[in-house]
Amino acid sequence: YEITPTDNSDIMYLFNDITADQWRISQVGGASFIGVAFLGSRLVFPSGIAQNYSSIPHAKVVEVQGGQTISGQFVNQSVMRYGFRTSATFPLIDSEWVDSDMSDFEAHYNDGLPFVWAAAPKQFPDDYGYCWRPANSSELKPTYNNGGLYEEFTIQLQGFVNARTV
Repeated sequence: YEITPTDNSDIMYLFNDITADQWRISQVGGASFIGVAFLGSRLVFPSGIAQNYSSIPHAKVVEVQGGQTISGQFVNQSVMRYGFRTSATFPLIDSEWVDSDMSDFEAHYNDGLPFVWAAAPKQFPDDYGYCWRPANSSELKPTYNNGGLYEEFTIQLQGFVNARTV
């Protein structure tokens, strides 16, 4: 696969299922910088996200500093950090799937390890990010519904966004 970036925007590429012992990322011509390269198994949730989900492009957090004089006049602000924070609730996911297919991800998430999130990459190609569980947020705790047939849970997402896209 060959990808040629045209600017400094984030890139996400979903491969078809491939099994390999080695992977190579090469750069041809000019200087380049790779912030994060993440390869892993894809976990596809069997149902959609509940209403009231703010997509990553609309969940940006821009921390600013300064901005006014002692008398209250605006002078300027400095952007300290760009990021995003949102959550996604999954209602009525089959309990068997949660207890088997999702168990490795649940442990990974609860340990605060990073992952790539893409809510619906074919429908919303800009709604993706390199994420982690926010500090002081709850672990992933699925709860049983409908006599144990289904489970519901909410995933808290935090991450970095490219400053140029804010």
